[in-house]
Amino acid sequence: MAFSIDAAPPSDKGKPPKDDPPATELPAIRYSIHIVPIPTSGSIRFGGTGRISNTGMAVGAYRDASNAYSPYLYDVASEALIDFRAEPSLNDQLQLLAPGYRFHRAYSISDIGIVVGSIYSDQDDVQRGFAVDTTLSTGVNDWEVRLLPDVGNYRSFGLDINNRGDILGFFYVPPDYQGQDLFVCNPFSDPPYGPVLLGDGSASPYEGGNITDAGLMTRFYTDGPIEVYDVNGVNPALIRTIDTGRIGGNVSLNNSGVIAAFKRDQVLGQKKNGKRADLAVQIDAVTGNTENLVQSGSFTLFGEGRHFLNDNGDSAFQIGGNSTSGRIALLHRGFSPDHQINLWNVDELIAADDPWRDDWIEAWGSGLGISAVTGRSDQDNASGYPLLYGTFSTSEGVRKAAVLVPHDVP
Repeated sequence: MAFSIDAAPPSDKGKPPKDDPPATELPAIRYSIHIVPIPTSGSIRFGGTGRISNTGMAVGAYRDASNAYSPYLYDVASEALIDFRAEPSLNDQLQLLAPGYRFHRAYSISDIGIVVGSIYSDQDDVQRGFAVDTTLSTGVNDWEVRLLPDVGNYRSFGLDINNRGDILGFFYVPPDYQGQDLFVCNPFSDPPYGPVLLGDGSASPYEGGNITDAGLMTRFYTDGPIEVYDVNGVNPALIRTIDTGRIGGNVSLNNSGVIAAFKRDQVLGQKKNGKRADLAVQIDAVTGNTENLVQSGSFTLFGEGRHFLNDNGDSAFQIGGNSTSGRIALLHRGFSPDHQINLWNVDELIAADDPWRDDWIEAWGSGLGISAVTGRSDQDNASGYPLLYGTFSTSEGVRKAAVLVPHDVP
């Protein structure tokens, strides 16, 4: 497949770095908090958020009384939740495909509705990837379960999926599981392909961000460059290596070919204000040109935090707090010809009469902290403001997963 980018990049991409955008006047838009209705009573507790699709479908997992994970799918529009381990049709299929395994985690969902994650064998302590196709019918009884290719004797799982079915997977290397790397596959193509391993995990513990609809994906290491690959269906081709220095947290690549990342200036083995990052940036995957978005002087950035970028050029990332609490900043590119940047603390955008507002502001991300901001939606609304998917802790100390939904849009 030839390298291509379907969507036009923002018009200011490739220009010299700008000064930090000022926090702008608050817009008329306000967010309401939609609680994901996972069970949280007794010893049942929240386990982690995954991704949210552009159609408002969010995935994640909670932990039951035995501390076992159970993946879920949450539909923002209907406020309905599907608990994978509670659905007989899904579990019957899984037992036919992989006897003795159970559903474990859900990490991502495509816009067309295919969920990827991991299954787990308690007996063998083995983890491998799965995909659930929810597009075949409106009823869960008709959803189809597929297994991702077994990556040897490794622990592996599906990390992300694009709308043509290409899956970015992640695996650990035995016996100590310290090495790690990525693989790609597509069980939905004709014929299916993969797994194609990008490495054996012996050199560096590489990590991956996501895979776009054009088949571009990122691979990075915290002390090395960002690598951009074109997944051509047989062998992923390295098309660009971007030397960024130290990278903090998540690397997100959107369909416009723009990468969002954190940069840190400290050297390996040194800490600077805990896990603080120094610069939030956007990078052109084709040219490597960098645009500075937010300096640490504007907000205290967390380099291990999630930093997601949607196709409108909006970013959501963690600011302030510490490793167990913080805030979300929303960097929104307006729809003016010059893509004016607006920067807000999301706390200030939550509607004053929202019943969960005080809990969110007081203890966002408690107990999960830097891994909590995982939204990347371009939900279709009048202003183009994105959905945000994260976690917070109530005044009783109960962790909740929630989607912030824009309303009162002018």
